[in-house]
Amino acid sequence: NMAFPRLNLAGFWLFSVGGLLALITMLTRTVDSGWALYAGFGSGGSANVILISLALVLLSLSSVFMGINIVVSIRQLRPAGMSMFEIPLFLWALFFTAIVQMLTLPVAVNTLILLVAEQGTSTGILDPALFRSLSWAYVYPAALITILAAIGVVSELIPAFSRKAAHAYKSTVFSMAAIAFLTLFSWGQHLFAGGQSAPANAVFSLLNLAIFLPVLVLI
Repeated sequence: NMAFPRLNLAGFWLFSVGGLLALITMLTRTVDSGWALYAGFGSGGSANVILISLALVLLSLSSVFMGINIVVSIRQLRPAGMSMFEIPLFLWALFFTAIVQMLTLPVAVNTLILLVAEQGTSTGILDPALFRSLSWAYVYPAALITILAAIGVVSELIPAFSRKAAHAYKSTVFSMAAIAFLTLFSWGQHLFAGGQSAPANAVFSLLNLAIFLPVLVLI
């Protein structure tokens, strides 16, 4: 039971169509652009890259819809009298993961749309440097927030099987919030060799090191 059941249904169909399109593309065509879609997009007219990009757009929109549903459902459909600091830690993990999805997936969608336009027109609308920056702005946070789901699961399993209340509840919540926040601004570490300035390299390095602080609190 979600806050927006029709949005949930729309996300399901987008996921189904996008997943089917991606599967058909990979089984019938060779997607010769590498795992990050780097290579080949400058040549233009690559139907396999266009199809897999459109599939990823549908999958990304599906995740955005689900993220909206999760955030609103947790905020609005809690039992009467239950505050946010009384919900299970697993729901907090889903909450922060959904927020990161909502903020970063639109970047991925716009990048893929630009990639499709570049493939179709070869106008130089998406150069390799811009593509790297935009793609890592989504990929890096998406990779790091996977730890939040693991934290949420462990935070529920240990109290359940030990029959004890969760330890340091608020510290865990604030640590997950810090991890989610810092992941949004630390993607530039993957651009150190791409002509990024020294001050920018220093800032992104510090932000990546700062992520370890809330992780240490959780440990």
